[in-house]
Amino acid sequence: MGSAASRRLELAVASIQRTPRWWAWVLVALALFALSRLGVAFTPLGGSVAAWWPAAGVAAWFVLVNPRQRRWAALVLVFVATGLANATGERDLVTSVGFGLANAIEAGMFAALLDHRATRRLRLRSVRHAWRFALAVLAASSLLGILVGLVVLADGREFLPAATQAAASHAAAILIIAPFAVLPPPIYLRIPRIEVIAQVAALSGILVFLGAGGASLPLTFLPVGILAWGSFRFPNWGSYVETLLTGVAVLAMTVAGIGPFSAAGLDPRTKVLIVALFIFMAGLYNLFLSTASYELRAANRTSRDFAKLFTGGFIDSRVGLVIAERRGATWRALLTNSAARGVLRSELRADDVWVSGPIREHVENSLRTGHRATFETFDGAVMTIDASTVTGDETRVAVQVFDITDSVHATQTRLDAERARATALAAKLDLERRQSDFVATASHELRTPIASIAGYLELIEESDELPPQSREWIEVVQRNTARLSYLIDDLLILARVQERTDRHFLIAEVAVADLFDEVLARYAPSARQRGLELSVGDCDGLVQGVPSELGHALASLVANAVKFTPRGGRVRVEASHDNSTLVAADGSALPAVRITVRDTGPGIADADLPHIFDRFYRTREAEQAHAPGTGLGLAVAQELAHANGGVVELSSPNREGVIAALIVPMADEWIRPAP
Repeated sequence: MGSAASRRLELAVASIQRTPRWWAWVLVALALFALSRLGVAFTPLGGSVAAWWPAAGVAAWFVLVNPRQRRWAALVLVFVATGLANATGERDLVTSVGFGLANAIEAGMFAALLDHRATRRLRLRSVRHAWRFALAVLAASSLLGILVGLVVLADGREFLPAATQAAASHAAAILIIAPFAVLPPPIYLRIPRIEVIAQVAALSGILVFLGAGGASLPLTFLPVGILAWGSFRFPNWGSYVETLLTGVAVLAMTVAGIGPFSAAGLDPRTKVLIVALFIFMAGLYNLFLSTASYELRAANRTSRDFAKLFTGGFIDSRVGLVIAERRGATWRALLTNSAARGVLRSELRADDVWVSGPIREHVENSLRTGHRATFETFDGAVMTIDASTVTGDETRVAVQVFDITDSVHATQTRLDAERARATALAAKLDLERRQSDFVATASHELRTPIASIAGYLELIEESDELPPQSREWIEVVQRNTARLSYLIDDLLILARVQERTDRHFLIAEVAVADLFDEVLARYAPSARQRGLELSVGDCDGLVQGVPSELGHALASLVANAVKFTPRGGRVRVEASHDNSTLVAADGSALPAVRITVRDTGPGIADADLPHIFDRFYRTREAEQAHAPGTGLGLAVAQELAHANGGVVELSSPNREGVIAALIVPMADEWIRPAP
């Protein structure tokens, strides 16, 4: 029974417990109709009532395997199929409808009793579940008997005989078929094949003996003992299959007029009741015995797993565990694992006597104080001991020994690393502060001589006595002086952005239109001088930030566009709403304004785009064209945007111009809804 074939059978049986698909509903409807008609064939010779009604068992099984929200549809199917079977069996319409309704009520009541006050579907895991199942069978079949008796009473026949016989035949069917819907999870068993063969042979032999006609009525219950063997030793599904086949075999013999029930010369009504009673008792006996056997197996498996877990956890634990008994000054280790023996090797004798030593002294100290004791051994290991008396026995002590050497070393290493990291961070911050101070100081100190040089160059340029060649030299000096002045201005801006601590006092609402007016006033003359069209689009909206920094960031983007756009080109500045780029601290989208600067210049190569915001980075085209600039403009714009909670994005689709966007948070007043 533990073979692969047996496991496949268990999986096949388990599959009938799954929620039926649409084609299963069709098959069940046909089966209910056919079994209802077949029930007539289970009427013993000379009788008028069937000894077994398998359609009742199939109906109960089908209702149970369906989820609760679909059981009403299953009950309708039972009513229609069984009612139609009765109607085609030469019964009048009222009787057929009554029997079909009684079958549906029986199956519905059976399922309702099993589900009453249950959060999960019942499974036959314990004897308590078996009791609930059996009582539900008796209650549902008794109600069926009453309903059938009322139906036949209305037809002019006797109530009690019909009710008794119908209840018995239905109870026998439900008891040996419906359990297949509530089988518990399988527990795989390894049973010798010879035992399986012997049990099946013994059961088959007894059935053949009963059918041969030589057995008396009391011997009819011989198969029950063999079924008990299977119920105790075989998986649940196997014992239920055997019980079902045995019941069908005894029923078939009785219907055929052979076997002890037929040989006893009983009248048909008594014969029907005894056959139904035999099937019911066999099913009931198997129900309780197989469920009890399953509960015992489950308990054994749980105990075995717990013992294995406890033993493995105790013996293989890397924590030293000791159970010691103390009698005065004498201590004896009753139970130790390998980790504890490794620690106690100097204090634990071969006869498990725990002699006095440093470790035992710390154990006694832990017992007195009720706290853990931590100490360092002679070989440098760090140990923690936690000792307590065993509840209910003051002479026994439970000791846990933790080797925390690695943990202590790891903690020390981590502290050293954190200390080194803090020192490095302090040095880095100090270096950045010194660098910022140097840049700010150097920039301030350089602005004065640069301004002086620029002023004197203007005076020299205005002189009428200046030779033409010298004028060319003066222009070169002026151009480089201007470049040096731009460089110093950018360095000053970067230094101020990094060291400014009063930013929150300077933040204000800035109209986008004001930023555009400032840009036009500053760059419109140079754009006209270069033959460019500088235009402004939509400029509605308010942004939030330091006005001077936002203006400088936008000016850097426009300056780049004007500088690199050839004569006859266009530069356009416009604004729009953006609700997807910036993210607030809580992760939500931050309303923003996207200020876009588009030009029709030569664009930027893909290889240059990843470095375009690096300080002092200049593209190859800018170097070849000797374009003025320091490579700090875009870096400054990005720094200023970040300082104001925004960002700068730059792209050059197909190298057809450049699209630069300054995205900054929208002002609260702008996004506040109107009253």
